[in-house]
Amino acid sequence: MSDKSNQCVSLNFSLLSLPFKEITKGKSTKRLYLKSDLEIFKERIENRSKEESKEKKQHLSLYLDEKVLEAIKKKAAKKGYNGYKIFAEDILSAEVKEDIEE
Repeated sequence: MSDKSNQCVSLNFSLLSLPFKEITKGKSTKRLYLKSDLEIFKERIENRSKEESKEKKQHLSLYLDEKVLEAIKKKAAKKGYNGYKIFAEDILSAEVKEDIEE
């Protein structure tokens, strides 16, 4: 009976966003879960945080014309940059550097 997929694990419910009302009513905050269920919960939590961070990021591709973006990518590759974003950031930083120093 040492099948790892069927082992039960105690998990604190507060980690799974149990509504505060449920905790204050005196309901148990601990339940038993199968390890396979915990893996699913973990994946959902990790995916949610990845999706949220993607939403917060603002990419140059949202603001620039496709042709301009392609030209930036080609120029960055010629200059030895791994990605066009760092190249574009360097160009913009150099452009406003004097304004920042004043």
